[in-house]
Amino acid sequence: MVGWSALRMLDEIGLNEKKDGIRLGPDGSPVNITMDIWTPAWDNLMETAELVKEYWEKVGIGVRINPVDRSYGVSRVASNEHEIYLWPRDRSLYPQALMGLLPTSPEGAPSAISVEAGRWFESGGEEGKEPEGDLRESLELWSKIRKEPDDAQRKEMIEAMVTQVARQCYVIGTVGMTPMPVVVKNNFHNVPEEGVMWDYVPLTPKNTFPEQYFISE
Repeated sequence: MVGWSALRMLDEIGLNEKKDGIRLGPDGSPVNITMDIWTPAWDNLMETAELVKEYWEKVGIGVRINPVDRSYGVSRVASNEHEIYLWPRDRSLYPQALMGLLPTSPEGAPSAISVEAGRWFESGGEEGKEPEGDLRESLELWSKIRKEPDDAQRKEMIEAMVTQVARQCYVIGTVGMTPMPVVVKNNFHNVPEEGVMWDYVPLTPKNTFPEQYFISE
């Protein structure tokens, strides 16, 4: 079943007319989105893109999957040439992972979300395009978070910012946490039942103390 909330939302913003199943924009042209896929990538990334394309086209949004070399994809983001791109949400244990939700990054370079707003924020208003509304409020809140010395107050502010960003849906999640099965031979011991994860931050298997693994005869 197609998500009725998605259909209703698209209808409410005025995308009621269709041609060949794809909704038409205010200028009468089909609403088609180019989705960059950086390659080489994870084996299932292209399959995920195909599912996104299938789901979105069911509600009338056309999707063109555009595989590009990763270095070229990064340059497309930096020059604000991309529309959207698909990528796994890794490194989420970093506090800076919040920046995947806003048009800025820990390194001071714009992220893929509203690149020109990111440039404006990081340059103190000297470059880029000044954001408005909720996006500006979120960026201003993030600026305060970075300066807040009190842990409890900072946590409260972060929760408020994440709630606001989630409501605006700058990042669209496609799937939840993926299972990470680990195969261990019977004579290989001291591997924990849980804790072997796929994320750059803990540098698995380092977080499981591999120096304590042992092999029995």
